[in-house]
Amino acid sequence: MERRRRESENLGRDVEGAAHEALGQAIRAGRTLNLPTPSDVRAYGANLAQARRTETKRAGSSARPIPRPASADTLPTQRPIGQTKGAPVAPPARRTTSLDRNPYAIAAAGQAAQMAGNVGGVIRGAFHTAEGLASGAMFLGRITNPYDRLMSAPGQSAGDQVLGAGKSVADYTKRALANPQIVVDDVRNGAHQLRVDLDSAATPTGQTVREEVDHRLGIGANQGELAWNVGSLAIGGPEINALTGSVPRRS
Repeated sequence: MERRRRESENLGRDVEGAAHEALGQAIRAGRTLNLPTPSDVRAYGANLAQARRTETKRAGSSARPIPRPASADTLPTQRPIGQTKGAPVAPPARRTTSLDRNPYAIAAAGQAAQMAGNVGGVIRGAFHTAEGLASGAMFLGRITNPYDRLMSAPGQSAGDQVLGAGKSVADYTKRALANPQIVVDDVRNGAHQLRVDLDSAATPTGQTVREEVDHRLGIGANQGELAWNVGSLAIGGPEINALTGSVPRRS
């Protein structure tokens, strides 16, 4: 009698626990279980408990699966000899050659890269100017088109862009008058960025030939584009580039 009473109490707890667990999962998943009365909750829990017991019996009677051989993905990762668990792994050493240990070779490679960058920069400047001329002609056509406002997204018509640019200038002027230090800081930052973009001595020399080549190539390209802009003053090259946002910024 006592044994049956304990089994009945255990069954009741299992049924209640299964029902509450199912309700919690349904709430977290955003679903609704139609269990309006306590008897419905108990009946639902009893069905869940019975299904779990049946599944447990099936799992116990089924044959044990044959273990699969461990694959490369499941094998534990072997630590290098002498490395303790949790110790940080040192970054791989930089690959260098005999030229990388010769400062004269690094300087010569950097100078050659800068000269090549000059040529590339002139070509880039010409491309930006041509791109600016095309964009300028398109913008002029839009601003003289009475239907541009109707064909453009709200705030994106040519007239809106002109008004927006004028508003930005007016806002900056207002802030500069209220705090002249803004202009000083902007001029200082602009001069510093210009030196970084054009002067190889403003940034550290590369530690390898490849690093120095990448470093000086970008600076040479900036110098070449600046030379093109100065040479194209007659046709308004710098103004066209500034209008279209084509500003050299690679170092």
